[in-house]
Amino acid sequence: MGILTDICMILALIASFQQGRYANQIPDFLTKFLPFCYRLIAFVALWNVLWFAARNIDYFWGQMSLVAGISTLLILMPLLDLEKFPKFLQGSFLTLIIERLASQMTGWNYVIVRIFLAACIVQYSTTLIKLNLS
Repeated sequence: MGILTDICMILALIASFQQGRYANQIPDFLTKFLPFCYRLIAFVALWNVLWFAARNIDYFWGQMSLVAGISTLLILMPLLDLEKFPKFLQGSFLTLIIERLASQMTGWNYVIVRIFLAACIVQYSTTLIKLNLS
């Protein structure tokens, strides 16, 4: 699950640059492919926060998965198209929370979350490489 989590965090970080001045540097196939991955990325981030971190919060990797999951979810908030949500979720409390968080993810707030996510990616990747080389 660590490899999948790492890949999803990398995709979320790449997707976060679709809005800024670096949007034209993202390859076309990724620009078309990334919106289809948002559900998987959100699922993995929620799994990190609600299942793994909740069960292992006393340990380093439980705390790391909490930070990684929250960072990934915050990165996704401005990217989600709420009109594509199912009808029963549109106008619900969940969409109001997403809209509120998405409005807060601008400027330096978004940069700081990107830095947290990049740090999580480095930690996950180096640990996975070390585990696979051992």
